[in-house]
Amino acid sequence: MSKSSFVDFVRTEYPGFSPGLSHLSPDLVAPTAVCLSEAVKTELYEGVRTLIQLVRQPRYETWLRQQDDGRLRDYPRTGSLVTGYDFYVTPEGPKLIEINTNAAAGILCFLLHRYHQTGCVSPHFFEELRQVVMDQTHTVFSQSSPSHVIILDEHPAQQQAYFEFLWFQSLMESWGWPTQILDPQDFPSQFSQPTAVYNRFCDFDLSEQRSLAILQAYLDRKICLMPNPLEFAALSDKSRFLDWSSDIFLTEVGMTKEEIVVIRRMIPQVYALTTDNAAELWEKRKSFYFKPRQSYGGKSVYAGKSISRSVFQRMVDIGALAQPAFSAPFWEWDMPGEGRLSFRYDVRVYVIGDQIAFSAARLFRGQVTNFRTPFGGFSPVIFEDSLATSGTGSPGTSC
Repeated sequence: MSKSSFVDFVRTEYPGFSPGLSHLSPDLVAPTAVCLSEAVKTELYEGVRTLIQLVRQPRYETWLRQQDDGRLRDYPRTGSLVTGYDFYVTPEGPKLIEINTNAAAGILCFLLHRYHQTGCVSPHFFEELRQVVMDQTHTVFSQSSPSHVIILDEHPAQQQAYFEFLWFQSLMESWGWPTQILDPQDFPSQFSQPTAVYNRFCDFDLSEQRSLAILQAYLDRKICLMPNPLEFAALSDKSRFLDWSSDIFLTEVGMTKEEIVVIRRMIPQVYALTTDNAAELWEKRKSFYFKPRQSYGGKSVYAGKSISRSVFQRMVDIGALAQPAFSAPFWEWDMPGEGRLSFRYDVRVYVIGDQIAFSAARLFRGQVTNFRTPFGGFSPVIFEDSLATSGTGSPGTSC
């Protein structure tokens, strides 16, 4: 598969997305499909559904609203539009790395599934997106659809995901909702009509000075914010990994023994770095990744096998997390004109509202998914009865 053939497919099948295609980096589209077993799919999807069950527990939400000195107490509870659960597939089963409540590339991965003819996506995907927006707008405004939509991110036209902002704008306007793409500094101070905000801005808890107008509009129920600080705190704040590592906590918020087994299988024990355990964790550092609680996209994440003493101390000073280190697996395939290629990958399970939509892989070289490597990027994941080890990525072919 070449980017040009994929672009031609999108332009032909989804002409409304044509304006965004010129902003689509070729390093975002991998020329292959990744194949995994049905057994892996079962573990992945059981894990994701169990975490969704956890965060929707009434006792979990009550506990959540008491955190951070009660700052979250009055936030309206709406969810995300597109959430990504990111995993490494290991010999011991899938291990959860992080959860993104404003996950990128959902539409791109849906289109890649359609291009590769995987049969793994619902033909009603766009209608499902529309329904989530309507449901959440109803929660905030007691009406079924917004009168206006804002897609929000810092310097949006400079973002690698700008093509996707244009795609969402095209979709939402096709649904009859006037849609703007805005920088937070241009966020309106007044709202005369019910407004839904698709939030891709990475000040997740709206704690920065430049987010004050957004925060106030959210608290005043002037906007339906997707995702919002409460949803981020429920799922994406890496401190949750500490809570989810505790059988006692999981029991107290209402999870069954069977559900706890599922959660602990995909989330081994995570530690908070403190002065009390720093010496012990330094000695065991090669077994961990160290990451700030508010990091995202692999930023400020350090592999214990290469972390310096000074950086480690900085992680101690900020109370960073020590998360067990798992190696990303490799995917190999034969690429015409290039020979056999080998990339590491992770798996992202896309969730729309609270429903699993499909899975995709992110292929990369190096430590993290930087989307700067030729032949890397997003790939559809196909689940088969027997585990395949390679695939050509050609439309319509099996792995």
